[in-house]
Amino acid sequence: MKDTIIKFNFLNRVYSAEVVPSFTEKPFYFFILFNENEIINEFGEELCIATTDGNSILNNSLATNSKTRTFKEVILREIMKVPEYFDKLKD
Repeated sequence: MKDTIIKFNFLNRVYSAEVVPSFTEKPFYFFILFNENEIINEFGEELCIATTDGNSILNNSLATNSKTRTFKEVILREIMKVPEYFDKLKD
């Protein structure tokens, strides 16, 4: 599966992220690696999420900020719009 760049809006700003499948066995995990430093600076952490079986996993212990959680939920919804990822999660 190839990497996918997604763009999405959050708080009236446009962000882009790279969706990178991990090399693990099932369940499949997908990590979001952000390519804009301002996101890391703004939220105080490197934001990434993993999804498995269509559910979100906030995969770092710093994800306690509600703004950060909301941000990650927005990204998960964007990932689920990409058929190749959604179909892979359902396999």
